[in-house]
Amino acid sequence: MKRINYNLKNEDIENYYLEITKDRDKRFLLYNKVSTIDNFLKTINKSFSFKDIILADFSRLLYYITCIETHIEVIIKPQILNNYKGNERQYAEDFFKARNNTKYKNLIKIDEDKKKKISKEINKKICSIFCGIETILYENGTICECISDFFMKHSEDLNIKTCYYCNIDFVNIFENNTKNHFTLDHILPKSKYPYLSISLFNLIPSCYSCNSKFKRQKEFEKLDFLNKISPSSKTFELDKLLEFKLNFDISSIDFEDRLLKIKEIKDFKVELKNVKLEEEVDIFLDMFALKARYEFHQNISFDMIKKRKKYSDSQINEIEKLFFDKGISIDKETLKKDIFGSMIFAKEDTNEPFEKYKKDIAKQLGLI
Repeated sequence: MKRINYNLKNEDIENYYLEITKDRDKRFLLYNKVSTIDNFLKTINKSFSFKDIILADFSRLLYYITCIETHIEVIIKPQILNNYKGNERQYAEDFFKARNNTKYKNLIKIDEDKKKKISKEINKKICSIFCGIETILYENGTICECISDFFMKHSEDLNIKTCYYCNIDFVNIFENNTKNHFTLDHILPKSKYPYLSISLFNLIPSCYSCNSKFKRQKEFEKLDFLNKISPSSKTFELDKLLEFKLNFDISSIDFEDRLLKIKEIKDFKVELKNVKLEEEVDIFLDMFALKARYEFHQNISFDMIKKRKKYSDSQINEIEKLFFDKGISIDKETLKKDIFGSMIFAKEDTNEPFEKYKKDIAKQLGLI
């Protein structure tokens, strides 16, 4: 729901790659393998490199997927299928169909243990396209530590405060700066695209609920649309495709009457609207259970409505005049910030909890 502002220097981004690929001892997963990986990537596309796949922006990651998945389909898949016969081969073929279409159901009747064995073998082969690295890179302890250190070190530069998916829960770094209070989600799932598992712009700081309770292994079908809804994308516009909408607003003829009639939370509604009725936006809302989660917090808009009723523009003008008569200079905007909170008046994103929710409601109440 919020875009990540990568307020990082080029050297900071470069250091992310250098830390991950720094030569350590021979037990290290990437020890002496980067040049070999580069050579392999160049067989797919001469412009590809391991460094680029780690640091490429989000739209280029989607291009990597197109090219590498084509390589898997054309080169790797036939090699794998040649290892199986009969039902096992049919299951392997369906495995690839399901891999490319999450709605596809593999109905081949085969022993469950064999299913697990074949699935494991195929995944291992796909992972190993990176020159013998048969495990998902993100799961390597040393690499995982490097990634975690990077996000903790640059938490202020990235303005990490709340989850970039829900904008509800805090994801702060602990005060001693040695432990984090957030998880990193792979918006392009590492189970399907292990070669992007440590790509910087595939890692989204998120809360436990969004990552582990709601999204889990779910994925988006239309990859191109992810450019609009991934918090790490330069062309992110999900905040414009969603709106928290009251069932009345400042433009209504009976606005003041409607406002006065609100005595309890049940007297009004706030809906999270898919402005352009985009299918993938609905999928995003369902994936993170956002409508239900925000309905639970309707007390926030109720508090804003109560303050709006108590402090109309005319009342704020009177308060300003009272201060002026006592020789105290205070402008109307400062008063409104003190009453309603400064966050809703901030022009730049603060990434505070419920920022979009509060700003959308504030506009409809005529506060901003």
